[in-house]
Amino acid sequence: MPFDWARSGCRMPLVIRTDFSINPDTNSKCVEPHSDTVSFTGPGGAVVRPIAGEEWELSNDDQTLSFSYTLSEELKRRDVYIDAGTELVMTGRVYTQTELDRINADYYEAREELWKAGGEMADIQDRESASKKWDEESQRWVKRYERENPLKVAQKQLFYWGAKAKQGRKMAQRPDMNELSDRGDFPGVEGGVYVAKAGVVRAGKDGPVCGTWSAMPMTGAPASYRS
Repeated sequence: MPFDWARSGCRMPLVIRTDFSINPDTNSKCVEPHSDTVSFTGPGGAVVRPIAGEEWELSNDDQTLSFSYTLSEELKRRDVYIDAGTELVMTGRVYTQTELDRINADYYEAREELWKAGGEMADIQDRESASKKWDEESQRWVKRYERENPLKVAQKQLFYWGAKAKQGRKMAQRPDMNELSDRGDFPGVEGGVYVAKAGVVRAGKDGPVCGTWSAMPMTGAPASYRS
């Protein structure tokens, strides 16, 4: 956006209740706002402008949702403005229940590997630090356990650090559930989707980033979201 755009720190919060649908006749994917206007409160009071939904698209891997609205008239709140005719394009990450189940299963498996490797390393350390025992034959205190094979110890250490790194990678792939919406129905997706917060809003398909968006499914309204 231009250098002076939103320099004051002003924001333009918009709430758009929307249905996502598929037209059975044309197979087009429709974005249908519940109202043909959008509003917010500006310095001079309520501002109401017309809005139209366009189309939505879900990536082949069901991970990226994009959709858009068109504003036929200018929206302005102090030094935040959207020109007439602008298409607001929203892009964001979504998670299906199937994907979340797989991510969690991968993490739990990696965690089990780390616990197992850690337990083996702890056993080695316990044997190394175990108290000595009295040997009647030699009449002296001797180590309770035989010395560990250094090569096997090194191998177990490498396995432990590999398991720890793997768990870290799998942990990083898990989304913070506090950063996701509730699960909501979505056309063509069995079990619905969770929408990640802080999606990107662009002024035009390949235009500059002008904001962020999030969505929450509307209770009792299939494939409907408050975004």
